[in-house]
Amino acid sequence: MGLFCMTYLIMLRDLVAGGAPDRLDLDKAAEMHREMELLYQEGNLAGISVVEDEIRWLSETGSRLRGEAMKAVERGMDESNRNDIWCGLQVFYNLGELRSSVDTLVSKYKGAAVNNVGTALDMKAISTSSGGFGPGGVQRSGTPQVGGGKRAAEALWERTGRCMDELHKVVTAVWHLQTVLSKKRVPFTQVLFLHEVWQEGDPLLTDQIWEALVKAFASQMKSAFTASSFVKVAFTHGYPKLFSMIENLLE
Repeated sequence: MGLFCMTYLIMLRDLVAGGAPDRLDLDKAAEMHREMELLYQEGNLAGISVVEDEIRWLSETGSRLRGEAMKAVERGMDESNRNDIWCGLQVFYNLGELRSSVDTLVSKYKGAAVNNVGTALDMKAISTSSGGFGPGGVQRSGTPQVGGGKRAAEALWERTGRCMDELHKVVTAVWHLQTVLSKKRVPFTQVLFLHEVWQEGDPLLTDQIWEALVKAFASQMKSAFTASSFVKVAFTHGYPKLFSMIENLLE
C-alpha cells in the first residue's frame, strides 16, 4: 500500500508540477487525485507525520483542480462554449464531486438572477440613476416629484431592460450546462451525466432557474407596488412593453 501510494503521488506531482493551467491534463490529474484520496482513506494513514505533509499537498492540489474546473465550466456557460463545460464537468466527475459542483453552479446563477430582479426594481437606485427625479427627488411613497415622472419612467424601463438582458444570459448559461449534462456519458457505464445529478420527477436545472425567477419577480413586484404607486402605474400602463421584454426572454 505504501509503495503504491508513493508511486501514485510521484506521478501526480510530476503531472501538476509547474504546469500552466492551459497545458495541465486536468482530467488525468483529477482521476489520480481521487485515487490518492481513496488510498489514504483505505490505508488509514491520517495522523502519521510523514504522511500529513503529503495529505496537505493533496488537499491544495484538489483545490487547484476544482478552481480550474469551475473556471472552465463557467467560461463555457457564459461564452456558449460547450467544450469547456464538457472538460470541466469531466474533472468534477473524476474528483467524485459532479453533483455537488453542479448544485453549486445552479445556486450561483440562480442567486445572480434573483439579485438582478431586485436591483432592477430598487426605487432608491432608480432615483439616483435618473438624477433624483428632479429637485425634490423621490418622495417617501416612491413617487417622483412633479416634473420628474418622465425621467423616472425612463430609468425604470432602462433598468428593467438591462435586467432582462442579464436574465437571458443566466437562463442561456444554465441551458448550455443542462445540454452538456444530457449528452455527456460516464465512461464504461454510458450513464448520462445528467442522471448523476438529477432524478426523474425532480425539476430540471432550467426549471429550477425559471421557478426562482418567477418567485423573485412576484415578490419584488409586490414589494415595489406596495412601496411605490409610480412603479405600479408605469408597469400597468406599459404592460405591452413589459410583456414584450418577457417574451424576448423566452427566446
